[in-house]
Amino acid sequence: MALKLTAEELNDLTPNLPVNENLDTILDDMGIKLTDKELEDLKQSLPAGGEKIDAGDLLSILKHMGIKLTAYKNVYLKNLIDSLEAVTGEEVDVNDMKTILGNMGIELTDKDLTELVYNLPVDDGKFYQKRLLDAIKFLKGGKIDSSKVDTVLGNMGINLTEKELEDLTQNLLVDVNGKVDLRKVMNEIKYFTGDKVDTNKLQSVLGNLGIELMPNELLNLLKTLPVNADGKVYQKRLMKGMKSLEQGIVDVNKLDTLLENLGIKITEEEFMDLTERLPDDSERKVKLNKLIKELSAVLGEEVDVSDLEDALKDMGIEVTYDDYLHLVKTLPLDAEGKVYKKRLLDGIKTIKRGKVDINNLDKLLENMGIELSEKELKDFSKDLPVDVDEKVDLKNVMPRIKDFTGEKVDARDLKNVLGDMGIEVNDKECVELLKLLPVDGDKKVFRNRLLTGLKSFKGGKIDISNLNTILGNMGIKLKNKELQSVIQNQHVDANENVPLKKVMDDVKAVTGEKLDVKNLRSILEGLGIEFTPKEYLELVQNLQIDDDGTISENRLLDGVKSFKGGKVDVSNLENILENMKIMLPDKELKDLSQNLPVDASGMTDLHKLLKEVNKFTGGKIQAKDIKKVLGDIGIELTNKELWNLMKILPITDDGKVYKNVLLDKIKSFPAGKCNVSKIGTILENMGYELEDEEIEDLQNYLPTTDEKKVKLNKVMENVESFTGTKINANEVDDILKNIGIELTPKEHWKLLKTLPITSDGKVYCNRLLDRLKTFQGGKVFENKLETILENMDYKLGKEEMKDLWDHLKIDENGKVLLNSMIRAASLFSGGKINACDTQLYLGNVGIEFTNKENQDLLNMVPLDDNKRVYKNRLMDAVKTYRGGKVNVDKIDDALENMRIPLEEEEIEELCEHLPVDAERRVKLDLLLNAVDEVLGEEINYEDWEDILRNMGLSLQLKENSVFMKSLSLDAAGKLYKHKLLDGLRSLPGVRLSVDKLKPFMEQMGFKLEEEEYQDLKNNLPIDDEGRVNVNVVMDEGHLFTGEKIDTGNLKIFLENIGIELAEDKGMQLLNNLPIDAKGRVYVNRLMKELRGLKGVKVSSDKMEMFMKSTGIDLKEKEIQLLKDHLPVDDNGKIDLNMMMDEVKNVTGEKIPAGDVKNTVENMGIEITNKEHKKLLKTLPVSADKKVFKKELLDGVKSFRGGQVNFNDLQSVLQNTGFRLEEKEIKDLKTHLPVTEKEKVDLDILMDAAKAFTGEKVEANNLKNVLSNMGIELTEKEHSMLLNSLPICDGKVYKKKLLDSVKPLKGKKVNVSNLETLLKNMEIEVGKEEYEDLLNHLPADENEMVDVNMVMDEAKAFTGEKVSVSNLCNVLRKMGLVLTDKDHKKLLKTLPIRTSGKVYKNRLLKGVKALNGPKVKIKKMETFLVNMGIKIKEEELEELMSQLPTEGETTVDMKDLMDAVSYIKGNGKFNVNSIMEGLKKFKPKGIATLPKLKTANDMKDRVTGHMAVSEIKSKLKLNPLTKVPISHSKRDKDLPGSPQCQLKHTEKKLNASQMAAFQDAYNFFNKDKTGCIDFHGLMCTVAKLGMSLTKHDVYNELKCADIDQDGKVNFSDFIKVLTDKNRFLKAVVPEKETCLDLAGNPGILLFEILSKLVEISALPRKSIREIVSYFQRKFQQTGPGMLWSPYTMGYGERTLKPDICTPPSSSMAAFANAARIAIMKEKDLFKFLEELKRCNSHSDSPYSKIPIFPLFPNVDGVVMGKPFKNMQKLEMLRRKEPLNFFEDYFFHKRDWKTQAANIKSIDPASGYTNDILTIDQMLKKKKTYTVADATAIKQHVKRATDTYNLGIALEHRKEMLNLWRKIRGDLIGLDSKNESFYDTFSTYTWSWNVSQELLSPKDLRLHDTYVNRNSSRKSRSSSSSDVSECDTNLGRKRKQKGLKEFQQ
Repeated sequence: MALKLTAEELNDLTPNLPVNENLDTILDDMGIKLTDKELEDLKQSLPAGGEKIDAGDLLSILKHMGIKLTAYKNVYLKNLIDSLEAVTGEEVDVNDMKTILGNMGIELTDKDLTELVYNLPVDDGKFYQKRLLDAIKFLKGGKIDSSKVDTVLGNMGINLTEKELEDLTQNLLVDVNGKVDLRKVMNEIKYFTGDKVDTNKLQSVLGNLGIELMPNELLNLLKTLPVNADGKVYQKRLMKGMKSLEQGIVDVNKLDTLLENLGIKITEEEFMDLTERLPDDSERKVKLNKLIKELSAVLGEEVDVSDLEDALKDMGIEVTYDDYLHLVKTLPLDAEGKVYKKRLLDGIKTIKRGKVDINNLDKLLENMGIELSEKELKDFSKDLPVDVDEKVDLKNVMPRIKDFTGEKVDARDLKNVLGDMGIEVNDKECVELLKLLPVDGDKKVFRNRLLTGLKSFKGGKIDISNLNTILGNMGIKLKNKELQSVIQNQHVDANENVPLKKVMDDVKAVTGEKLDVKNLRSILEGLGIEFTPKEYLELVQNLQIDDDGTISENRLLDGVKSFKGGKVDVSNLENILENMKIMLPDKELKDLSQNLPVDASGMTDLHKLLKEVNKFTGGKIQAKDIKKVLGDIGIELTNKELWNLMKILPITDDGKVYKNVLLDKIKSFPAGKCNVSKIGTILENMGYELEDEEIEDLQNYLPTTDEKKVKLNKVMENVESFTGTKINANEVDDILKNIGIELTPKEHWKLLKTLPITSDGKVYCNRLLDRLKTFQGGKVFENKLETILENMDYKLGKEEMKDLWDHLKIDENGKVLLNSMIRAASLFSGGKINACDTQLYLGNVGIEFTNKENQDLLNMVPLDDNKRVYKNRLMDAVKTYRGGKVNVDKIDDALENMRIPLEEEEIEELCEHLPVDAERRVKLDLLLNAVDEVLGEEINYEDWEDILRNMGLSLQLKENSVFMKSLSLDAAGKLYKHKLLDGLRSLPGVRLSVDKLKPFMEQMGFKLEEEEYQDLKNNLPIDDEGRVNVNVVMDEGHLFTGEKIDTGNLKIFLENIGIELAEDKGMQLLNNLPIDAKGRVYVNRLMKELRGLKGVKVSSDKMEMFMKSTGIDLKEKEIQLLKDHLPVDDNGKIDLNMMMDEVKNVTGEKIPAGDVKNTVENMGIEITNKEHKKLLKTLPVSADKKVFKKELLDGVKSFRGGQVNFNDLQSVLQNTGFRLEEKEIKDLKTHLPVTEKEKVDLDILMDAAKAFTGEKVEANNLKNVLSNMGIELTEKEHSMLLNSLPICDGKVYKKKLLDSVKPLKGKKVNVSNLETLLKNMEIEVGKEEYEDLLNHLPADENEMVDVNMVMDEAKAFTGEKVSVSNLCNVLRKMGLVLTDKDHKKLLKTLPIRTSGKVYKNRLLKGVKALNGPKVKIKKMETFLVNMGIKIKEEELEELMSQLPTEGETTVDMKDLMDAVSYIKGNGKFNVNSIMEGLKKFKPKGIATLPKLKTANDMKDRVTGHMAVSEIKSKLKLNPLTKVPISHSKRDKDLPGSPQCQLKHTEKKLNASQMAAFQDAYNFFNKDKTGCIDFHGLMCTVAKLGMSLTKHDVYNELKCADIDQDGKVNFSDFIKVLTDKNRFLKAVVPEKETCLDLAGNPGILLFEILSKLVEISALPRKSIREIVSYFQRKFQQTGPGMLWSPYTMGYGERTLKPDICTPPSSSMAAFANAARIAIMKEKDLFKFLEELKRCNSHSDSPYSKIPIFPLFPNVDGVVMGKPFKNMQKLEMLRRKEPLNFFEDYFFHKRDWKTQAANIKSIDPASGYTNDILTIDQMLKKKKTYTVADATAIKQHVKRATDTYNLGIALEHRKEMLNLWRKIRGDLIGLDSKNESFYDTFSTYTWSWNVSQELLSPKDLRLHDTYVNRNSSRKSRSSSSSDVSECDTNLGRKRKQKGLKEFQQ
């Protein structure tokens, strides 16, 4: 049994077989070859049952059958064999063929018979009967006996009813012998295949296709149709009848569907051409016969497929039988079995082996619509390869046709034509080019032919900047990498031009030589790569093959390299890599071959090989440069992200990492950001080769921030769809049909427009499937649903699949809407949850179920085998179930999880009307009902299209991008009706036909009666075309909303709002109003009509009531202002129209909410899209979606967001209503913080500008003004104020005056004057609020309070007020979650007014004081804004990473604020420009430079982050000095002396020490009681840049809280820091491995104190006292510890590896240093050797471990045999003698000489020449080129060096002073060890000169000089401070120093 199945047969066999592997592979191994069709038939015929046998048994059974079966799973053998026989039929001998056909009634000529046998798969003289019948269908000849047509059809498996057979035969032409052509029969039979339709529903069926028939036309159609007994007819036969009938009307809106059903394939361009030809009809209808006629005009005449052979002959085309069959099978035949000529010509272009007579070329071209002149035809024929029969292959003709299509250009103007294209030719070159071109009689040439000619032209130049476009016009499409390679090889002239020929040569070099695709398999084998047949086909499909069937060599190699398939022989690795143009050194090649995974046959996967090769080819980079390397390609990482990345990178021993390994790791890295504009560069570096179209598509679909940044992981997620297989764009429809998705032509065109199709017409299959998930349109075949889901990566279990079916609505044709399927499938995506956890999960999001309700819910959802359910599916079931209750405080969480899109304002409105119980719960069913009222019904994509069509807006709005973007469609294209209608309300530029006004108003929710509708229509400005703008309709329609009143009560209503009308006026009013059937009228409409009446007046005392009736909300002040400005008559009345005009001046015009962003930006304010949404939420938008300009201005003034250009401040202030004098603006500018981009935050500007509003006071009366408020000034303070205030015309704003008082220290005010002060601050407080304020102000014994504190506390009583009754809603909106207990506690502390309101700021202050509030994570940003904290996007991301948010929806408020403090306290500040930074130095001489410190100086000395703002700017890091000790007492103070050992008792702190510790205590953040609480300690830790968890800080607080009151007071602070045991714990941890807080709690205060000393954050005196205290404490404690090196882990014991771990705290580092200080020499050498071994290579000088220079006199100290390592060191030292420590490690420069040679400073300016030069250069230009930057770089470097040298010189002096102060020359004399010279020298290291400021030699020379002078003085006077011993020692050292100096 050696069956050969076709691909069709194999496809049919596969699906129903219970085989886990691919059936085609199984059958192939079995020797069974099926055709595609046979495979398809087999699949359909296989039954589900059958006997199952094991593959092992099957193997022996099939052996006897001649079938080879490899190891597969279970196969239903019986079903397989039965199905194969059913598909292929029985075997027939080829010699019996004629007899068999004759018996069937088919007669063939010998020629036909030979042709048939040739095309049959004959094996051993036999073939399968069914294959014979299939082959007959496509025979050119053959006859059938007319009486045996039904027999022939029956044998072919086609069974027709009597009526159908009669219908078929009556269309056949019978010859005199009673025979009919076989081709005609086969053509006619096509109408009796496919789906059937019910003729009882024919009108509906045709209506769906867009065809309308009159009753008589429908009857005529039915008469022509062969309807069977059950009233059905084949759809194809129906469409044939429709087309031949040519009756009926066609709906143009459904034209594409009709054409598809008629079998007419049409492109989008042809479709647009067709619709333009159709007569313009307002209802978009056209007659069918007219449509058919215009189709022929667009697509050419029709050709009957049975006449195809003749049609080809007429064109002069000869085709092989195979090509003929292929053409017949692939041509798109219409309902009558005909093909349009244009489609036929498209099919001819695909013929591979056709030929055309060279002499008949003109006939072929003419048929293709190409008319050429004689010269053009000659040029076309030139160089065509012609065979001996004067025939030329079609495949050579077709590519040339492109050159002779398209537009023509004037050859006489060729130079300009080329110039416009970016190609420059001179006159001579132009003449030469014309000689090569076929110019017609009109002196014109085809543009495409011109571009082809340019490819081989030797002259011309092209604009390099336009290279890609020019090459594209020539039909040359280069990949980005190839294009860049070509550009880099060009030598550009002065005009940015390059030679055209050079470019074309480089293009050829880049792409490589052309290879024939026919030879591709052998080429790949030559490369040494083996592919399976399947891999080979997939590879070919992905290759960029040219039209002539060739591919460039380099593109082939690129395609192979990126292909994930193929295997190579590892033993032939070098040759394979060389063939692929990859060259590796021998060592790397050896490493590569050893590391590759090899199978048993010695083969390895190609892609694994290339992945390993990739590591070696990218080179290495320094690990420290990773951030810079990534930044250069466009990837930004924070320091924390960089650290996390470093953890996963394999860093080599030399501190480097392979660049390609880095890029490979970054692909899966979860953090980092990218600049969207650099996506192409990033992906190219990562190895992705995307075309421009694909990159653009990717950029458009990435979720970017306002700064055009995107998360790296989002890029990598999206780029995955640009991998895998590529398909031709023209095959998309066929591919989708194969997997079961059907699109209409329009949908197909629409989908293609959304896909990134490259220039070679391809698109990634993954991208196609990804785009389908959000595509609106298409249908899915019911029987292929699982295939589609699998292709789209939806993995559903059995129960889930069953549940999915329940969500789908299947139409009568067995199809499902694609977006409906996607929506249902989306329920089975995302995370899953255990069934046992559903109740808890729902409770967390605010939905509460009883146990019974929860069980009922679980019964509704499908659980997988692990009893888990998708969260999305669970929430969908919740909406369906509608049981349970919802916690109102979590209502937004509940709605969001149920995917109900409500805005915050809508939720608030919803909550106001919900029936909430005492526990603040509402029934879920009632909530969902309320939601339905707010949102309206949920409508499908098709339904909302119908709604728009019914309103006459479909075409306008579907093409309106603004409208489409405003719609919140879900994945399935559904949206809520009210959301759709809201999008229409204020849409500009959309016009509505008045005929559609009524349905439009109904759809928009207006319920108008006839009178009202007519009134609306009469008031609309309708144009000549009967159209009106939609937004105008909505404005007028707003009058018919709101409250209605009875006209019988009209008089009373008017009187209530202050209007009295005379009888005639009242009648006039009633006549003009649209009154409904119940005698009522809308109030809004009434108010408009009132304004139209002349002489109407309003009572002034009822003005407020009138305003409310008109919907205008004015404040009391504004109403009073109106009354003051409006003229009131004797009766106390005001003219209505005059009042409304004045109201308009107050409120400003109304602005549509959609125009707010443009309006704000026109004011000069920049806001992001995110900020725009926030701003809209703060504005009072009316029902007609508008906002008054005044309200907008007020909103802008209090908005926390937006920025303003510093140069535009004046205009912005004017636009926002501020009127400032020039002097005031100048003062304002000086106090504003400006960013480096010259921007000012809007809120800061507005707050500062508010100081220039309100009342002004006389400048000469300031003292009295403030005195009246209770603030007294001294003369000096008064003078300071006058000098600092912006006084204009002798006056100053009172607010500005009070702001200026704040900086004055110590100002107090008496409590009795508080009300006066508050009034002057324009703060109105009620009685309750005033008492609350007093309670928070600490008054002294004189009843005085600090002014600053008053002003700060009073801010709580400004801004917006909120209702206490709505407090829960207010807190919920801000993201706060309070327990009932906290809620009650908060209410008790709030000063609530009698109106039931409280200031929002005061409310927030009360919330801050609570301990338990939590903040919703998703509303964290909103909460921070309400707290007055502005946070940047990157800060918000860091904040999220700091908080323990995993699995939580809330976070503790205090934890959040602590984290914010940490993030905000980073201590960074910017210098605005180079000049600003340099000018701050202002040196008058080089010595003065170091007195001013910059951020860089601090950075050099501070470890980690610290809050620089908290440290006084005058503080700088100075070296810690030892406390001066009297030399006479020196010996007894040494740690080892007996005197010291006796002093164990603790002494009390003296006054100076107490003050020093008090200064340290004051640095901490404290609560109101002055104690350090948890929050204060957390803030302090954050401020100092120390990274600790909350848990650690909490434990440290507990350890330091001696009196157990939950806080650390000063007493606790002192006790902790003076406790000996705690001190020992800090400097000598109990565990050697625990050198940090986590393992050694209780030492945090010591660490903080050490940090304060390190950063010089305390006064110098305090630092000295603290250091002195702990020095003595350490000396006193030392002997009490076992300070033996052996107990410390050194000496004979093996060194522990912990030495390689750097200490995590400064105190631990100090402890390590302390151990080293008392080690013996040999132990110290061991320690240093181990340290050196652990130390990784680094260029930092601090990483260099000094070996022997620290011990210059070691020879005289070490006794006995030297250590063996010391012998090596000695040999090294003798071999290469070194003078100083620095010479061993660095190549030092003589910086002191360099400093001495610095040019003098200009005395006039106080600056060096370099600084002055920079100043001049910066003033000359505002923009800079790279050359300018290079020029300025040297000056900046010299200026910087000058500054650094100045600092170094000054610091050197300080170091020498310190050396003298501590008498460094005496240290070490007692042990005869002078190593302190080296130690001190190392201590003087400076980054300003990158070396020590003082070398040991410098110190010795200095000592010599000092001692020489001091010895001279000692002769005349003796010193009491120096002993005789010391003098002698000094003399010895002096003599040694002189000796060295002489040497």
